[in-house]
Amino acid sequence: RWAPLRLSGTTADPKEDLSARLVAAAGESLLDELPDGLREMAEEFLAPEGGNGRSDKLIEQGKKVLDFLSPFLQGQ
Repeated sequence: RWAPLRLSGTTADPKEDLSARLVAAAGESLLDELPDGLREMAEEFLAPEGGNGRSDKLIEQGKKVLDFLSPFLQGQ
């Protein structure tokens, strides 16, 4: 299934929203597979800082949590 992509900004400084949504969906999928205690820790780690909604922050947080969780997921 295709996901909608929203483009905004200027040609010199384009913005898109798909990357942040893909990272969030991947993170949610991974969180669903974790034991409760570890899941809560990961959700707290991913909580947006200051609620500013900036996609670059969300992507960076997603990368951090994937790095954090990868040792736990490699044994599955």
